[in-house]
Amino acid sequence: MKSKKLLLSLAGALIFLALLAYGSHRTHFRWDILAQQTQFVRWQNILIGMLLIYGAYLVRAFRWVVFLRPTRRLPPLYLLGTQVIGFTAVALLGRVADLTRPYLVARRSKLPIALQIAIYTVERMFDACSMATIVGVALLLVPQTGILLDLIWLIISSLLVASDTVRTNRWRRDYEAALDRLIRSVGEGRMML
Repeated sequence: MKSKKLLLSLAGALIFLALLAYGSHRTHFRWDILAQQTQFVRWQNILIGMLLIYGAYLVRAFRWVVFLRPTRRLPPLYLLGTQVIGFTAVALLGRVADLTRPYLVARRSKLPIALQIAIYTVERMFDACSMATIVGVALLLVPQTGILLDLIWLIISSLLVASDTVRTNRWRRDYEAALDRLIRSVGEGRMML
């Protein structure tokens, strides 16, 4: 069994190296420019970003365990690996792989996948509420009411223009004017985005 895993791991590593070599010959990536640009990187920001990403994995794993508590009690970090693998799949394959996490949690916890998809839906609702709270607080903290009104108008107009329900020139002119005022206020330093 161990030799089979070792053989599969070796084959996977060789395939990865072959794909890396193939990709490096097909694209003209300049390593010297990458090295020059990394001189300007603030490594403490990279570290903070990585801590926040892995902290989010911890929070999501704990939250999933809490959602599973009525059906099965699990240790707090029991589902951490499923979260990391699931979000890696989404990063590599896109939103098609979004159901990887519920599938992996179902296999790991030995619970039905329908329950995991329901928890996934509830988790997305919590994410939407969190995003609405963050945007609401950000809008309340904007220092000037004129900018706040422009920002609200811009959000509403963006939704309407994106849905292509507004076809009149008046709405588009107002939308462009609000966007122009917002861009000018950010450029003048009156509002930080």
